[in-house]
Amino acid sequence: MPGIGGKIKIVPEDFVVEEITPDGKLLKVGKVFKRRSGAGDFTHFVLQKKCWNTVQALHEIGKKLGCTQKRFGYAGLKDRRALTVQLCSVWGATPEQLNALRLRDIQINGAWRSNHGIQLGDLAGNAFIITVRGIQPRSSQCVKKILSELNGQFPNYFGEQRFGTTRFNTHTIGKLLLKGDIKGAVNNYLCFTQGEENQSAREARERLAEENDYLSALDYFPRHLKYERIMLRHLAEFKNDYAGALRALPRGVLLMFVHAYQAFLFNELLSLRIQKNAVGVDVGDYICPANKFGFPDVEKARKAKRRGERGFLCLPIIGYETEDLCREAEILLENEGLTTQDFRIKQFPELSSKGSLRPAFVPLKGFKFVQKGNAGVFSFTLPPGSYATSALREFLDENK
Repeated sequence: MPGIGGKIKIVPEDFVVEEITPDGKLLKVGKVFKRRSGAGDFTHFVLQKKCWNTVQALHEIGKKLGCTQKRFGYAGLKDRRALTVQLCSVWGATPEQLNALRLRDIQINGAWRSNHGIQLGDLAGNAFIITVRGIQPRSSQCVKKILSELNGQFPNYFGEQRFGTTRFNTHTIGKLLLKGDIKGAVNNYLCFTQGEENQSAREARERLAEENDYLSALDYFPRHLKYERIMLRHLAEFKNDYAGALRALPRGVLLMFVHAYQAFLFNELLSLRIQKNAVGVDVGDYICPANKFGFPDVEKARKAKRRGERGFLCLPIIGYETEDLCREAEILLENEGLTTQDFRIKQFPELSSKGSLRPAFVPLKGFKFVQKGNAGVFSFTLPPGSYATSALREFLDENK
C-alpha cells in the first residue's frame, strides 16, 4: 500500500543514531557513559557529533590532539546530516585530553583507558529516532498496516549513500575496475556529471571530458575536489598511467568502489527475489539463526536442507569465493557480463574481494511510531550494516 510521504533530515536533529555496544549498552545523546579505566595505551571514548561524518570528526579531533588518522578506531560509520553517538578509540592520547576537547558540534560523553582499540563491527546495532515532516493525515493507521504487511521485517537493501553522495556513480566505477577498464574508471570518476550539484564542479568535469587535458584541468578544477586533483596531478606527470592515478588515492577509497558494486548486485538480487515472490527459504539457500539480540547471526549461516526451514534468509555479496549461486544470481552476473572470478582484480589484487553473506530481511526491533500533526517520529533498532533509510522507504514511499 502507498506510504505516508514526508521528508527526513530537514535538520540534523531529525535523525538521531545511538550506537549499542557489543554487551548491549545504549550510548544515549547527551548522557555521559562511564567505564572503569584499564591498563594500556588506548583510550576508548564516546563521540557525540552533529553535521560531521565519523571520519571528518575524528580528523578534527586528531588535529587538536596531534594524532594521525591511523591512530583512531571506530565500530561503524555514522552519517553527517544527523545527531549521532558512537564508540571510538585512539592510541597515544589520554582520557583527560579527550575530555578537555572543545569543538563545534562535537562532544565527548566519557573516556577511559583500554589495552585494545575499537574495530569495525564492534557494535551490537544502532537505535534510531527519526522525525519525518510533511506526512499525510492519519499516518498512524497507515504505518500500522504497512508494519503488519512487512511482518515486522523489511528488505535489507543497502542505502543510497552507499553509492555516492550526489552523483551515485561509485558502483559504476567499481564495475569498470572489475572489467579491467581502468581508463574508463578514472574518466568516470573525473568527468561523470549526472547529479553533480556544484556548478563549478559540473563545468570542470564537462570541460575535462571535452578537452581531455589533465594538466590544464589543474588550473580550473575546484580545490574542494581533492581526490580528483590528486589524480589529475599524477596524469599530468605520468601520461596514460591510469592505474597509477587510481593508486594515488587512499586504498579505502578504492575499496569503496568495489564494495559499492557488490552492494548494487546485492540490491538487484534481492529485488529479483521479491519480484518473483521467492522470498521464502528454499533447499540450498543460506539461512542463519538469531543472536542474543534477535538479529541475524550471519557468522553461523548454513545451507537450508528443506524448503521453509526456519532462519533468516541470507543472500550473497558476490565475490571470487562465492559458490553455488542461485539461479537469480547467475542470471544477474550474466547480464552484467561478469563471473565470480572477475572479483580477483588482476591489475589491483589488493582490491580483490572474496565475498560474504548478508541477511535478505531484518527485523525492526522496538518499533514505535507517534504522529504529531504533520510530523511523525519513528523509533526502532537495527543490526550493524542495516540502513534506516531503507527501512523508512517502506513506510514513506507514496508510489508503492
